[in-house]
Amino acid sequence: MDYAMCNGLVMRQNTGSSSFIHAPCTLIPAPLPKQAFEGALNASSLFSKLIDKIARHPTYLETILTEVGENDAYTKKLLEILALDRKMGEKKQNVTLGLFRSDYMLQEAEGKDSKFPVSRFLQVENNTIAASFGCLSTRVAEMHRFLVDRFSSQSKPIGSITSLPPNNAAKNLAEAMFQAVKAYKTGEKVDTKDTAGGSGKPLMVGGLHIALVYFRAGYTPRDLPSEVEWDGYKRIELSRAIKCPCISYHLAGTKKIQQNLCIPGEVEKFLPLEDAKSLRMFFADQYGLQMPLETDSAAAIDDAIEHPEKYVLKPQREGGGNNLWLDDMKQALELKTMTADQRSAYILMRRIVQKPFVTALMRNGKVQVGECEKEVGIYASFLAGYTEPYQKVIGHLMRTKLVGVNEGGVASGYAVLDSPTLV
Repeated sequence: MDYAMCNGLVMRQNTGSSSFIHAPCTLIPAPLPKQAFEGALNASSLFSKLIDKIARHPTYLETILTEVGENDAYTKKLLEILALDRKMGEKKQNVTLGLFRSDYMLQEAEGKDSKFPVSRFLQVENNTIAASFGCLSTRVAEMHRFLVDRFSSQSKPIGSITSLPPNNAAKNLAEAMFQAVKAYKTGEKVDTKDTAGGSGKPLMVGGLHIALVYFRAGYTPRDLPSEVEWDGYKRIELSRAIKCPCISYHLAGTKKIQQNLCIPGEVEKFLPLEDAKSLRMFFADQYGLQMPLETDSAAAIDDAIEHPEKYVLKPQREGGGNNLWLDDMKQALELKTMTADQRSAYILMRRIVQKPFVTALMRNGKVQVGECEKEVGIYASFLAGYTEPYQKVIGHLMRTKLVGVNEGGVASGYAVLDSPTLV
Protein backbone atom coordinates (compact mmCIF):
# COMPACT_ATOMS: atom_id res chain seq x y z
CA MET A 1 0.00 0.00 0.00
CA ASP A 2 2.87 2.36 0.76
CA TYR A 3 4.34 1.74 -2.71
CA ALA A 4 0.98 2.51 -4.34
CA MET A 5 0.55 5.80 -2.48
CA CYS A 6 4.11 6.92 -3.28
CA ASN A 7 4.06 5.97 -6.97
CA GLY A 8 0.72 7.20 -8.30
CA LEU A 9 -1.22 3.93 -8.05
CA VAL A 10 -4.11 5.85 -6.49
CA MET A 11 -7.75 6.79 -7.06
CA ARG A 12 -9.95 9.52 -5.64
CA GLN A 13 -12.20 8.21 -2.89
CA ASN A 14 -15.92 8.10 -3.67
CA THR A 15 -16.78 10.29 -0.71
CA GLY A 16 -17.04 13.69 -2.36
CA SER A 17 -13.76 14.71 -0.74
CA SER A 18 -10.40 15.45 -2.33
CA SER A 19 -8.66 12.56 -0.55
CA PHE A 20 -7.10 9.60 -2.34
CA ILE A 21 -6.60 5.93 -1.63
CA HIS A 22 -4.58 3.21 -3.31
CA ALA A 23 -6.20 1.76 -6.44
CA PRO A 24 -7.65 -1.72 -5.82
CA CYS A 25 -5.07 -4.24 -7.01
CA THR A 26 -3.56 -7.67 -6.52
CA LEU A 27 -0.37 -8.19 -4.54
CA ILE A 28 1.26 -10.48 -7.11
CA PRO A 29 0.93 -10.86 -10.90
CA ALA A 30 -1.37 -13.53 -12.31
CA PRO A 31 -0.20 -16.45 -14.47
CA LEU A 32 -1.28 -16.20 -18.11
CA PRO A 33 -0.41 -18.46 -21.07
CA LYS A 34 2.26 -16.72 -23.15
CA GLN A 35 0.86 -18.03 -26.44
CA ALA A 36 -2.62 -16.66 -25.72
CA PHE A 37 -1.27 -13.25 -24.70
CA GLU A 38 0.93 -12.93 -27.78
CA GLY A 39 -1.96 -14.03 -29.98
CA ALA A 40 -4.10 -11.21 -28.62
CA LEU A 41 -1.28 -8.72 -29.23
CA ASN A 42 -0.97 -9.88 -32.83
CA ALA A 43 -4.73 -9.62 -33.41
CA SER A 44 -4.85 -6.06 -32.10
CA SER A 45 -3.93 -4.38 -35.39
CA LEU A 46 -6.57 -6.39 -37.27
CA PHE A 47 -9.28 -5.42 -34.79
CA SER A 48 -8.25 -1.76 -35.18
CA LYS A 49 -8.47 -2.02 -38.97
CA LEU A 50 -11.86 -3.69 -38.71
CA ILE A 51 -13.24 -0.89 -36.52
CA ASP A 52 -11.92 1.74 -38.90
CA LYS A 53 -13.36 -0.03 -41.96
CA ILE A 54 -16.78 -0.34 -40.31
CA ALA A 55 -16.70 3.30 -39.19
CA ARG A 56 -16.12 4.43 -42.77
CA HIS A 57 -19.34 2.70 -43.85
CA PRO A 58 -22.01 4.70 -41.99
CA THR A 59 -24.77 3.00 -43.99
CA TYR A 60 -23.73 -0.30 -42.42
CA LEU A 61 -23.88 1.23 -38.93
CA GLU A 62 -27.32 2.68 -39.59
CA THR A 63 -28.64 -0.57 -41.07
CA ILE A 64 -27.55 -2.66 -38.08
CA LEU A 65 -28.38 -0.16 -35.32
CA THR A 66 -31.60 1.52 -36.48
CA GLU A 67 -33.89 -1.10 -34.94
CA VAL A 68 -31.87 -0.94 -31.72
CA GLY A 69 -32.31 2.84 -31.74
CA GLU A 70 -36.06 2.47 -32.04
CA ASN A 71 -36.05 0.79 -28.62
CA ASP A 72 -33.13 2.58 -26.99
CA ALA A 73 -33.23 6.39 -26.77
CA TYR A 74 -29.49 6.72 -26.18
CA THR A 75 -28.53 4.78 -29.32
CA LYS A 76 -31.14 6.76 -31.30
CA LYS A 77 -29.48 10.03 -30.26
CA LEU A 78 -26.08 8.74 -31.34
CA LEU A 79 -27.50 7.75 -34.72
CA GLU A 80 -28.93 11.26 -35.14
CA ILE A 81 -25.44 12.70 -34.64
CA LEU A 82 -24.08 10.19 -37.17
CA ALA A 83 -26.69 11.42 -39.69
CA LEU A 84 -25.64 15.04 -39.12
CA ASP A 85 -22.00 14.05 -39.52
CA ARG A 86 -22.77 12.39 -42.87
CA LYS A 87 -24.31 15.62 -44.18
CA MET A 88 -21.10 17.55 -43.53
CA GLY A 89 -19.48 16.43 -46.77
CA GLU A 90 -16.13 18.14 -47.41
CA LYS A 91 -16.51 20.26 -44.29
CA LYS A 92 -16.10 17.30 -41.93
CA GLN A 93 -12.86 16.39 -40.21
CA ASN A 94 -11.63 13.20 -41.86
CA VAL A 95 -8.72 12.58 -39.49
CA THR A 96 -9.77 10.10 -36.82
CA LEU A 97 -8.05 8.86 -33.68
CA GLY A 98 -9.00 5.61 -32.03
CA LEU A 99 -7.64 4.54 -28.66
CA PHE A 100 -9.13 1.08 -28.45
CA ARG A 101 -9.05 -1.70 -25.89
CA SER A 102 -10.07 -5.23 -26.79
CA ASP A 103 -10.96 -7.29 -23.69
CA TYR A 104 -10.59 -11.07 -23.45
CA MET A 105 -11.14 -13.93 -21.05
CA LEU A 106 -9.39 -17.29 -21.26
CA GLN A 107 -11.86 -19.99 -22.27
CA GLU A 108 -10.95 -23.23 -20.54
CA ALA A 109 -10.38 -26.33 -22.69
CA GLU A 110 -13.43 -28.64 -22.75
CA GLY A 111 -11.94 -31.80 -24.27
CA LYS A 112 -10.48 -32.84 -27.62
CA ASP A 113 -13.89 -33.45 -29.24
CA SER A 114 -15.43 -30.19 -28.03
CA LYS A 115 -15.57 -26.72 -29.56
CA PHE A 116 -12.63 -25.76 -27.32
CA PRO A 117 -10.08 -28.60 -27.42
CA VAL A 118 -7.45 -26.20 -26.01
CA SER A 119 -7.67 -23.05 -23.91
CA ARG A 120 -7.84 -19.80 -25.87
CA PHE A 121 -8.79 -16.16 -25.52
CA LEU A 122 -12.35 -15.17 -26.41
CA GLN A 123 -13.29 -11.52 -26.81
CA VAL A 124 -15.57 -10.02 -24.16
CA GLU A 125 -15.93 -6.68 -25.92
CA ASN A 126 -14.11 -4.07 -27.98
CA ASN A 127 -13.98 -0.68 -26.26
CA THR A 128 -13.82 2.28 -28.64
CA ILE A 129 -14.68 5.08 -26.22
CA ALA A 130 -13.01 5.95 -22.91
CA ALA A 131 -10.77 2.85 -22.93
CA SER A 132 -9.68 3.63 -19.39
CA PHE A 133 -6.98 2.54 -16.92
CA GLY A 134 -4.03 3.04 -19.26
CA CYS A 135 -2.15 4.92 -16.56
CA LEU A 136 -3.09 2.72 -13.61
CA SER A 137 -2.41 -0.48 -15.56
CA THR A 138 1.12 0.84 -16.15
CA ARG A 139 1.50 1.66 -12.46
CA VAL A 140 0.34 -1.75 -11.21
CA ALA A 141 2.70 -3.48 -13.66
CA GLU A 142 5.54 -1.36 -12.26
CA MET A 143 4.56 -2.29 -8.69
CA HIS A 144 4.50 -6.00 -9.53
CA ARG A 145 7.88 -5.69 -11.23
CA PHE A 146 9.25 -4.03 -8.08
CA LEU A 147 7.81 -6.74 -5.81
CA VAL A 148 8.98 -9.62 -8.01
CA ASP A 149 12.48 -8.16 -8.20
CA ARG A 150 12.56 -7.78 -4.44
CA PHE A 151 10.92 -11.00 -3.26
CA SER A 152 11.16 -13.61 -6.05
CA SER A 153 14.04 -15.38 -4.33
CA GLN A 154 11.88 -15.76 -1.20
CA SER A 155 8.56 -16.75 -2.78
CA LYS A 156 8.36 -19.10 -5.77
CA PRO A 157 4.70 -18.31 -6.71
CA ILE A 158 5.68 -14.72 -7.55
CA GLY A 159 7.66 -15.94 -10.57
CA SER A 160 10.54 -14.36 -12.45
CA ILE A 161 10.93 -10.76 -13.55
CA THR A 162 11.75 -11.97 -17.08
CA SER A 163 8.20 -13.35 -17.40
CA LEU A 164 6.61 -9.94 -16.84
CA PRO A 165 5.78 -8.31 -20.21
CA PRO A 166 6.58 -4.58 -20.55
CA ASN A 167 3.60 -2.25 -20.27
CA ASN A 168 3.97 1.35 -21.46
CA ALA A 169 0.27 2.07 -21.98
CA ALA A 170 0.32 5.52 -20.33
CA LYS A 171 3.22 6.83 -22.43
CA ASN A 172 1.90 5.34 -25.66
CA LEU A 173 -1.63 6.69 -25.18
CA ALA A 174 -0.15 10.17 -24.80
CA GLU A 175 2.07 9.62 -27.86
CA ALA A 176 -0.96 8.74 -29.99
CA MET A 177 -2.71 11.95 -28.91
CA PHE A 178 0.42 13.92 -29.77
CA GLN A 179 0.46 12.37 -33.24
CA ALA A 180 -3.19 13.37 -33.71
CA VAL A 181 -2.48 16.99 -32.80
CA LYS A 182 0.40 17.03 -35.30
CA ALA A 183 -1.96 15.75 -37.97
CA TYR A 184 -4.58 18.40 -37.30
CA LYS A 185 -5.34 20.79 -40.14
CA THR A 186 -7.78 23.66 -39.70
CA GLY A 187 -8.51 24.11 -43.40
CA GLU A 188 -9.54 27.72 -42.84
CA LYS A 189 -8.57 30.87 -41.01
CA VAL A 190 -9.34 30.62 -37.32
CA ASP A 191 -12.14 32.88 -36.10
CA THR A 192 -11.40 33.32 -32.43
CA LYS A 193 -14.87 34.82 -31.88
CA ASP A 194 -16.53 31.56 -32.92
CA THR A 195 -16.69 29.51 -29.73
CA ALA A 196 -19.44 27.17 -30.83
CA GLY A 197 -17.75 24.80 -33.23
CA GLY A 198 -20.10 22.84 -35.46
CA SER A 199 -20.69 23.17 -39.21
CA GLY A 200 -17.06 22.33 -39.95
CA LYS A 201 -15.74 25.33 -38.04
CA PRO A 202 -12.76 25.28 -35.66
CA LEU A 203 -13.60 24.49 -32.05
CA MET A 204 -12.63 27.40 -29.77
CA VAL A 205 -12.79 27.29 -25.98
CA GLY A 206 -11.70 30.32 -23.95
CA GLY A 207 -9.83 31.71 -26.94
CA LEU A 208 -7.92 28.45 -27.41
CA HIS A 209 -8.05 26.56 -30.69
CA ILE A 210 -8.87 22.91 -29.89
CA ALA A 211 -7.16 20.33 -32.09
CA LEU A 212 -8.21 17.13 -30.29
CA VAL A 213 -11.17 16.22 -28.09
CA TYR A 214 -10.88 13.07 -25.98
CA PHE A 215 -14.19 11.70 -24.72
CA ARG A 216 -13.67 10.45 -21.17
CA ALA A 217 -17.45 10.59 -20.75
CA GLY A 218 -20.42 10.26 -23.07
CA TYR A 219 -20.66 6.47 -23.13
CA THR A 220 -23.70 6.33 -20.84
CA PRO A 221 -27.00 8.26 -20.75
CA ARG A 222 -26.05 9.51 -17.28
CA ASP A 223 -23.41 11.70 -18.94
CA LEU A 224 -25.99 13.29 -21.24
CA PRO A 225 -29.04 13.97 -19.05
CA SER A 226 -30.55 16.83 -21.10
CA GLU A 227 -30.56 18.46 -24.53
CA VAL A 228 -27.88 20.88 -23.29
CA GLU A 229 -25.32 18.08 -23.06
CA TRP A 230 -26.47 16.51 -26.32
CA ASP A 231 -26.13 19.87 -28.05
CA GLY A 232 -22.57 20.13 -26.75
CA TYR A 233 -21.84 16.64 -28.09
CA LYS A 234 -23.19 17.63 -31.52
CA ARG A 235 -21.14 20.82 -31.65
CA ILE A 236 -17.95 18.95 -30.84
CA GLU A 237 -18.67 16.18 -33.35
CA LEU A 238 -19.46 18.61 -36.18
CA SER A 239 -16.45 20.86 -35.51
CA ARG A 240 -13.03 20.68 -37.18
CA ALA A 241 -11.45 19.21 -34.05
CA ILE A 242 -10.24 15.60 -34.23
CA LYS A 243 -12.42 13.44 -32.02
CA CYS A 244 -11.32 10.45 -29.97
CA PRO A 245 -13.55 8.73 -30.75
CA CYS A 246 -15.55 10.20 -33.61
CA ILE A 247 -19.21 9.20 -33.63
CA SER A 248 -18.67 6.39 -36.14
CA TYR A 249 -15.87 4.83 -34.06
CA HIS A 250 -18.14 5.09 -31.02
CA LEU A 251 -20.97 3.25 -32.77
CA ALA A 252 -18.63 0.66 -34.28
CA GLY A 253 -17.84 -0.47 -30.74
CA THR A 254 -21.43 -1.15 -29.69
CA LYS A 255 -22.48 -4.59 -28.50
CA LYS A 256 -24.90 -4.97 -31.40
CA ILE A 257 -22.15 -4.44 -33.99
CA GLN A 258 -19.96 -6.94 -32.15
CA GLN A 259 -22.78 -9.48 -32.17
CA ASN A 260 -23.55 -8.88 -35.83
CA LEU A 261 -19.91 -9.52 -36.77
CA CYS A 262 -20.31 -13.05 -35.43
CA ILE A 263 -22.66 -13.82 -38.34
CA PRO A 264 -20.80 -15.64 -41.14
CA GLY A 265 -19.83 -13.26 -43.94
CA GLU A 266 -20.02 -10.04 -41.93
CA VAL A 267 -16.34 -9.57 -41.05
CA GLU A 268 -15.50 -10.64 -44.60
CA LYS A 269 -17.27 -7.51 -45.90
CA PHE A 270 -14.41 -5.45 -44.46
CA LEU A 271 -11.30 -7.65 -44.27
CA PRO A 272 -9.58 -10.29 -46.47
CA LEU A 273 -10.66 -13.86 -45.81
CA GLU A 274 -7.48 -14.88 -43.96
CA ASP A 275 -7.64 -11.84 -41.67
CA ALA A 276 -11.32 -12.48 -40.99
CA LYS A 277 -10.56 -16.11 -40.15
CA SER A 278 -7.87 -15.01 -37.69
CA LEU A 279 -10.27 -12.69 -35.85
CA ARG A 280 -13.11 -15.20 -35.74
CA MET A 281 -10.94 -17.40 -33.52
CA PHE A 282 -11.59 -14.82 -30.78
CA PHE A 283 -15.37 -14.59 -31.17
CA ALA A 284 -17.63 -15.87 -28.40
CA ASP A 285 -21.16 -17.06 -29.21
CA GLN A 286 -23.54 -14.08 -29.42
CA TYR A 287 -27.15 -13.76 -30.54
CA GLY A 288 -29.34 -10.91 -31.74
CA LEU A 289 -32.80 -10.55 -30.22
CA GLN A 290 -34.71 -8.61 -32.86
CA MET A 291 -38.15 -9.90 -33.77
CA PRO A 292 -38.86 -12.19 -35.49
CA LEU A 293 -36.16 -14.24 -33.83
CA GLU A 294 -33.64 -16.16 -35.91
CA THR A 295 -33.63 -19.91 -35.29
CA ASP A 296 -30.29 -19.88 -33.46
CA SER A 297 -31.37 -16.92 -31.31
CA ALA A 298 -34.60 -18.66 -30.30
CA ALA A 299 -32.65 -21.80 -29.37
CA ALA A 300 -30.14 -19.73 -27.37
CA ILE A 301 -32.97 -18.02 -25.46
CA ASP A 302 -34.50 -21.38 -24.56
CA ASP A 303 -31.10 -22.65 -23.41
CA ALA A 304 -30.43 -19.47 -21.40
CA ILE A 305 -33.79 -19.75 -19.63
CA GLU A 306 -33.00 -23.36 -18.71
CA HIS A 307 -29.32 -22.67 -17.88
CA PRO A 308 -29.07 -18.96 -16.93
CA GLU A 309 -25.60 -19.46 -15.45
CA LYS A 310 -24.23 -20.00 -18.96
CA TYR A 311 -25.28 -16.64 -20.46
CA VAL A 312 -25.32 -12.88 -19.97
CA LEU A 313 -27.71 -10.28 -21.42
CA LYS A 314 -25.98 -7.09 -22.59
CA PRO A 315 -27.44 -3.66 -23.46
CA GLN A 316 -25.72 -1.03 -25.65
CA ARG A 317 -23.82 0.42 -22.68
CA GLU A 318 -20.29 0.74 -21.33
CA GLY A 319 -18.90 1.35 -17.87
CA GLY A 320 -19.99 -1.73 -15.89
CA GLY A 321 -23.12 -2.53 -13.90
CA ASN A 322 -25.44 -2.66 -16.92
CA ASN A 323 -25.62 -6.35 -17.79
CA LEU A 324 -28.35 -8.75 -16.65
CA TRP A 325 -27.41 -12.05 -15.08
CA LEU A 326 -29.07 -15.22 -13.77
CA ASP A 327 -32.67 -14.65 -12.63
CA ASP A 328 -32.76 -11.02 -13.82
CA MET A 329 -31.69 -12.20 -17.27
CA LYS A 330 -34.13 -15.13 -17.21
CA GLN A 331 -37.11 -12.88 -16.43
CA ALA A 332 -36.11 -10.45 -19.17
CA LEU A 333 -35.81 -13.25 -21.73
CA GLU A 334 -39.21 -14.56 -20.66
CA LEU A 335 -40.59 -11.02 -21.24
CA LYS A 336 -41.67 -10.69 -17.61
CA THR A 337 -39.68 -7.50 -16.97
CA MET A 338 -39.52 -6.04 -20.48
CA THR A 339 -41.34 -6.20 -23.80
CA ALA A 340 -40.08 -7.99 -26.90
CA ASP A 341 -39.24 -4.60 -28.42
CA GLN A 342 -37.23 -3.59 -25.36
CA ARG A 343 -35.45 -6.94 -25.35
CA SER A 344 -34.42 -6.41 -28.98
CA ALA A 345 -32.06 -3.62 -27.87
CA TYR A 346 -29.97 -6.25 -26.02
CA ILE A 347 -27.70 -9.03 -27.21
CA LEU A 348 -27.37 -12.47 -25.63
CA MET A 349 -23.84 -13.78 -25.10
CA ARG A 350 -22.65 -17.18 -23.94
CA ARG A 351 -20.42 -16.77 -20.90
CA ILE A 352 -16.72 -17.60 -21.14
CA VAL A 353 -15.71 -20.42 -18.80
CA GLN A 354 -12.25 -20.21 -17.29
CA LYS A 355 -10.28 -22.09 -14.67
CA PRO A 356 -10.06 -20.15 -11.37
CA PHE A 357 -6.75 -19.33 -9.72
CA VAL A 358 -5.92 -18.19 -6.18
CA THR A 359 -4.50 -14.75 -5.52
CA ALA A 360 -4.51 -11.89 -2.98
CA LEU A 361 -6.65 -8.81 -3.66
CA MET A 362 -6.19 -5.48 -1.86
CA ARG A 363 -9.01 -2.94 -1.63
CA ASN A 364 -9.36 -0.08 0.87
CA GLY A 365 -6.26 -1.23 2.71
CA LYS A 366 -7.61 -4.75 3.33
CA VAL A 367 -6.34 -7.96 1.75
CA GLN A 368 -8.58 -10.83 0.70
CA VAL A 369 -7.34 -14.19 -0.61
CA GLY A 370 -9.63 -16.28 -2.77
CA GLU A 371 -10.37 -18.05 -6.03
CA CYS A 372 -10.47 -15.56 -8.87
CA GLU A 373 -11.01 -15.06 -12.59
CA LYS A 374 -9.08 -12.67 -14.84
CA GLU A 375 -9.79 -10.48 -17.86
CA VAL A 376 -7.10 -9.05 -20.15
CA GLY A 377 -7.39 -5.94 -22.29
CA ILE A 378 -5.04 -5.00 -25.15
CA TYR A 379 -4.71 -1.28 -25.94
CA ALA A 380 -4.17 -0.11 -29.50
CA SER A 381 -3.96 3.28 -31.20
CA PHE A 382 -5.18 3.95 -34.74
CA LEU A 383 -4.80 7.34 -36.43
CA ALA A 384 -6.15 7.54 -39.97
CA GLY A 385 -7.46 9.94 -42.57
CA TYR A 386 -4.46 12.04 -43.61
CA THR A 387 -1.54 9.76 -44.61
CA GLU A 388 -0.79 6.11 -44.04
CA PRO A 389 -2.52 5.05 -40.80
CA TYR A 390 -0.47 5.38 -37.62
CA GLN A 391 -1.20 2.30 -35.55
CA LYS A 392 0.47 0.67 -32.62
CA VAL A 393 -0.12 -1.92 -29.91
CA ILE A 394 0.37 0.30 -26.89
CA GLY A 395 -0.03 -1.77 -23.74
CA HIS A 396 -2.31 -3.99 -21.73
CA LEU A 397 -4.68 -4.08 -18.78
CA MET A 398 -5.51 -6.99 -16.53
CA ARG A 399 -8.42 -7.07 -14.10
CA THR A 400 -9.10 -9.81 -11.55
CA LYS A 401 -12.28 -10.52 -9.61
CA LEU A 402 -13.44 -13.15 -7.15
CA VAL A 403 -15.30 -16.14 -8.56
CA GLY A 404 -19.03 -15.43 -8.41
CA VAL A 405 -18.69 -11.71 -9.14
CA ASN A 406 -20.35 -11.16 -12.50
CA GLU A 407 -19.36 -7.63 -13.57
CA GLY A 408 -15.71 -6.72 -14.21
CA GLY A 409 -15.36 -2.96 -13.67
CA VAL A 410 -12.68 -1.63 -11.31
CA ALA A 411 -14.10 1.87 -10.77
CA SER A 412 -17.55 0.36 -10.22
CA GLY A 413 -16.15 -1.83 -7.43
CA TYR A 414 -16.33 -5.30 -8.97
CA ALA A 415 -12.69 -6.07 -9.84
CA VAL A 416 -9.13 -5.04 -9.02
CA LEU A 417 -6.14 -4.17 -11.19
CA ASP A 418 -3.65 -6.91 -11.96
CA SER A 419 -0.80 -7.68 -14.38
CA PRO A 420 0.29 -10.91 -16.09
CA THR A 421 3.26 -13.16 -15.61
CA LEU A 422 3.63 -15.24 -18.77
CA VAL A 423 3.92 -19.00 -18.46
